[in-house]
Amino acid sequence: MVEDVSFRVARGEVLGLVGESGSGKTTTALALVGYARPGIRIAGGTVEVAGKLLSGLPEADVRRQRGRLISYVPQDPAAALNPSVRVGDQVAHMLRRHVTSADVEQRVAETLELVQLPSGREFRRRFPHQLSGGQQQRVAIARTLAIEPRILLMDEPFSALDEPTRLEMQELLVGIWHRIQPTIFCVTHSVAEAVYLGERLWIFSQAPGQIAYDIRDEIPFSAGIPPLKAQEQPEFKIATAAVTEAFRRVLEE
Repeated sequence: MVEDVSFRVARGEVLGLVGESGSGKTTTALALVGYARPGIRIAGGTVEVAGKLLSGLPEADVRRQRGRLISYVPQDPAAALNPSVRVGDQVAHMLRRHVTSADVEQRVAETLELVQLPSGREFRRRFPHQLSGGQQQRVAIARTLAIEPRILLMDEPFSALDEPTRLEMQELLVGIWHRIQPTIFCVTHSVAEAVYLGERLWIFSQAPGQIAYDIRDEIPFSAGIPPLKAQEQPEFKIATAAVTEAFRRVLEE
């Protein structure tokens, strides 16, 4: 549950959303895309993206506008991928809504290469169960990036991965942002992950959730630096300590 949450985000910012379970991190993210989920009810408020007011419109119009502007990567790639659809068609499905059929094949290949997956026909014909967890999450990200959204929402996207793959995916996401610079909201329970991925960080208070801290200046620049190497740098350790202390104060309130 969240209450009286209001914010402005510049195009191309990367935000890490941190808070205890139930503090409203995911609710805030899902409110932007209009996703319904058991227990989530939006009582009021407005969402404006790139000058477009995504409220006060018929529901079909709202979803169509959001579909062009905002994409969502859930925690579990299985929730985003159809198990009976091949990799190439998973990505092409999103593209067919927005580009001409002549451009689809090229865009599929380019998007798979962007997330460092093979773009050849053999790989594109695989089904999700034939991929590793990391590959499945890359395909889930590719589906969302294919339409070049203004905003990318990610709900604990790497939490189900083993640690080496998780670090690899963190570095991949920073690299993607550096190349195409979408605005990214990334919900995470890891302070270190939030500091590495984000250039701005929100700490949510206990329910009813509000943004208790909006931290920007202390967050170091991480593009081009592998996560483990970044974590050894003095400025990263200082930022992590500052965020951890702010998080502790929120939990004690």
